Amino acid sequence: MIGQKLQVAVLLDSDKAGDDAREKLVKRWLTRYHSNPAHVLGLAECVGKPNQQFAIEDLFPDEYYLERVKQVYAKQLAAAGVKKLGLAGTDLLCKRVERSLEKHGIAFNKGSVAKVLRADLCQLKDTSELPAETREMAKKIFQQILQIFPRSLLGTAATERN
Repeated sequence: MIGQKLQVAVLLDSDKAGDDAREKLVKRWLTRYHSNPAHVLGLAECVGKPNQQFAIEDLFPDEYYLERVKQVYAKQLAAAGVKKLGLAGTDLLCKRVERSLEKHGIAFNKGSVAKVLRADLCQLKDTSELPAETREMAKKIFQQILQIFPRSLLGTAATERN
C-alpha cells in the first residue's frame, strides 16, 4: 500500500509478537519508502495503557471473553468437570485463559474463540450492545487513527459523523 502512495496506519498488539512485527515492518519495509510515511501504532498506547502488554482480546472485559471461551470449550470443560474458569495474573487475557485451560488439560486456540467473538460482533445492531469498557477503548483507537489521517482522506461520510 505504501508503494502505491497510499496513507497507511498499522495497528499492532503490544506484546512480544507485536513488537517483533513492528521491528520487521520498520526495518524491512518502511525504511524503503521515506517519501510516503506510514504509522505503526501499538494497541497499549492507543488505549492509554503504555508500557503494558495489550492485545486485541484485551479490549474486552474478562467475563465477556470468558463466555466465548466457555462456548468454544463447552464439551472439554464438561468432560474435565470444570464449573468455573479462574483467571490468575494481570498479563495478557489470552495468556491467562491459556494457563487456566492448561490446568485442566485443555489446549487453547485463540483463533477458535476469535471466530465466535467475530460472529457475535457481526450480530450486534449497535455499538451500544458492546461493553462500555470496550466502546471507550475503541473510541481511543479511532481518535489516534483520526489524528494520523487528514480529514480529506476519510471522505465526506466520515467527517459528517464527527
